[in-house]
Amino acid sequence: TTRNTMSGSVYGLNTFPDQYDKLIAHPGLVPKLVPEIIRWQTPLSYMRRTATRDCEIRDKKILEGDQILMWYVSANRDEDVFENANVIDIERHNADRHLSFGYGIHFCMGSRLAELRFGCCGKRSSSASSASRSKTSRNGPSRPSCTATPACPSPSPAAKGPVVAIGRSRASTDI
Repeated sequence: TTRNTMSGSVYGLNTFPDQYDKLIAHPGLVPKLVPEIIRWQTPLSYMRRTATRDCEIRDKKILEGDQILMWYVSANRDEDVFENANVIDIERHNADRHLSFGYGIHFCMGSRLAELRFGCCGKRSSSASSASRSKTSRNGPSRPSCTATPACPSPSPAAKGPVVAIGRSRASTDI
């Protein structure tokens, strides 16, 4: 998900160049950029759960055993929660209300690591872009690039390869 968020941020900041310019002018906004990009870009498509009891959500009856899909992009761009939800606003006051990391007992255990990794790359990207801001190409001023900055350091110098979590997941949750 971190990889998807990083590439999504490049796309997003190119789509909304005013936000890119704001970030370059004010690198201190990187901590606010992180949840906003995660909200807007939404690295995963959906989450599937099984209803453990009968209930009703927005006038829709859900019966125990029904399969439920929660589409992250729909939840994270809900106009009832986020004003101008389809736009990146790195000063959005409630961007941290996104559901990209799930909720409740299914909340992503790696969420803080993902935020830290993306924040690290955001800081490096904004400072590298700021230093090269005057550079232009035949396509116009330079914009953020996935490959233009050095990689973020690993969370642990002792880590060799990917970290694997092994365990049993619950197939259902209370709604």
